[in-house]
Order: sequence, then C-alpha cells, then structure tokens
Amino acid sequence: MVLNNEQLMKQYDYTSEQLNELDLQEALRSDNAIIVSVARIIRELDGSMDSSKQKEVYKKVFTHLNNNLFL
Repeated sequence: MVLNNEQLMKQYDYTSEQLNELDLQEALRSDNAIIVSVARIIRELDGSMDSSKQKEVYKKVFTHLNNNLFL
C-alpha cells in the first residue's frame, strides 16, 4: 500500500505493474532500496506492536537506506 504512492513511484523509479509482480521474497532481493526497505519492515515486524522490536527494525531500515540512497 505504501509503495503505491505516486510520488514515491516517480522519485524512486518503479511502477505499480512492477510491484504487482513481486512477492515478499522478490521484494527483499530488489535493486530498489525503497522496495527492499518496505519489504524488510513487513517481514521483520510481522505485525508486532512491541516498541523495542519496532526500534530495532527502524535502525536496520535506516542503515539500509543510508547505505543505499544517501551515499
């Protein structure tokens, strides 16, 4: 749902058609850092409302984005 945002699609160069072809495992292997980040959030949180788990996932995703987008 988040990835269907038109501004994200335009800025990070992907289409809704590309998203429709991906399952979670394929999204995790994507070349697109945004797609990988959202997939990691989904996989690692797995619906958890635990704030310590959320903080851990935030740090991992933040590091991933810094390493892949903000070089």
